[in-house]
Amino acid sequence: MSFHWINIDGNHVATVYINSRLQLKLGNRTGQAKSLILEIIEVEDAERSIKQKLATQSFNVVLGALLGFMSASAASLLGNIASKSSDQAHD
Repeated sequence: MSFHWINIDGNHVATVYINSRLQLKLGNRTGQAKSLILEIIEVEDAERSIKQKLATQSFNVVLGALLGFMSASAASLLGNIASKSSDQAHD
């Protein structure tokens, strides 16, 4: 998120770039309204960041569990194959 101040005909206009597709122009508003809007945007951005981190951690936990299950299954399968091979060799 970035902020840019532009002076147009003596009026300060703030443009807030939230991402590449979303921007908000704050022109001809009182200072309190601008502050409130900018504060809301910052809070929303912080909450989005927290949710993104939680989603990433959740994905990593699920992926780790899946890989652990697959590893244990493969080890069990290979152990069974090796056991059967050694049993046949002794017969």
